[in-house]
Amino acid sequence: MRLRTGLLIFLALALTTAALYYYGFVAPEPGSAETVPVAEKDAPEVLIRGLSMSSWADGEKVWEMEVERMELPRFGRNAVLYDITDGTIFRDRGPYLGFSAGMAKVDGRNRMEFSGGVVVDSEGKTLMAAESMSWDPATQKVTVPGEAKITADGGTVMAKNLTVDLNDEYIYTTGDIIAQQGDNIRITAGNMKYSVTRREMEIIGPSKIVIDL
Repeated sequence: MRLRTGLLIFLALALTTAALYYYGFVAPEPGSAETVPVAEKDAPEVLIRGLSMSSWADGEKVWEMEVERMELPRFGRNAVLYDITDGTIFRDRGPYLGFSAGMAKVDGRNRMEFSGGVVVDSEGKTLMAAESMSWDPATQKVTVPGEAKITADGGTVMAKNLTVDLNDEYIYTTGDIIAQQGDNIRITAGNMKYSVTRREMEIIGPSKIVIDL
């Protein structure tokens, strides 16, 4: 066998062996070009399921809640809470209001933006229902920017721009309200002030009362 022929045969065998090794052990499998699946790209940095949360200030509990899931995004400091149940706001070292919601976003100052069927209860009875609600523990104020339905002592009030001041336990509205007492009394007014503990309502501004006899 000539030297040139032997070199060509050796080179061909070497190339064949290298190709088999590459495609058998080194080459990526088809469809593996995406190094990070889309689901992983969108996944939070931290995911916690089923937890109890509470916040304290000056040795007193401010709030507590049960959360089905908490996510910490990959970018940003805000946490996102899902399926919030058995929430409690404390006042004077005791339970004051209960709450539940579909989700909430919490920023670095513990301010919370609730959404998705927000319900606030007092002494086990539904007090207020709204689509969204914000709460700032530093100012102890709960605000509802949209429409809210307040239920108290057999009556209902539809109101907008509602504020609950936990320092003086009153609910205030700055928009028009419609109050329904029973089936035959309807009151339209400018705004109102409602005491959560005494369950007393004060209607403020020009009012219109309609009584169905």
